[in-house]
Amino acid sequence: MFTVITSEIRWFIPGNVPEMVAAWFDAQGGNMISEPDRTDTYLVLPKTNNVGIKVRQGRVEIKKLIRNFGETKISTNLSGYREMWQKWSFDVDPAGNLPLSFNLGTSQWSGISKKRKLFRFAIEINKLIPLQSESPFPENGAHIELAEISINSNNWWTFGVEAFGHENQLENHLQLMLDQGIKHPEFDVFLKKTSMSYPGWLSKLPG
Repeated sequence: MFTVITSEIRWFIPGNVPEMVAAWFDAQGGNMISEPDRTDTYLVLPKTNNVGIKVRQGRVEIKKLIRNFGETKISTNLSGYREMWQKWSFDVDPAGNLPLSFNLGTSQWSGISKKRKLFRFAIEINKLIPLQSESPFPENGAHIELAEISINSNNWWTFGVEAFGHENQLENHLQLMLDQGIKHPEFDVFLKKTSMSYPGWLSKLPG
């Protein structure tokens, strides 16, 4: 079993990624990593925004909210809710079956297709070091991601900023990423009303 603690801010917006947002993201510093398209399967937990469960490429991933720091005003056009999460992941059996306790009926699971790209950095002595896709996963680091997602034939997109590693350094590392790792946008789509986690977003979708 693998576990990690993260500090993150995320936004969800319905529709397709606007061209200005795509161009803004592509112009960020570092080395862009474009991941293969994939579909993750999420357990939909209505009215629950502090626990998330999904199956991703043969692994079960569970995340639990540790702390909500409230609204963070990053810049004039960048505001969201900063949260700390603990995540666990483990392999499913060789046949790809979920544990018996996870067999809750297909109506409670939803497939979300994703087209995701990101910039990942190692963090050493308060410096951001750009990484390539083949670089070893750093002990302390951060990334920004832009993903086109689709659920029940409805298109959305999401932008997220995440720091991971030693818990006592997470908040400083997330702030370092917000200050130095992204170019702050001149448009106002990243607002607190669109800022939420994956569990928070899923809990708000119509049943």
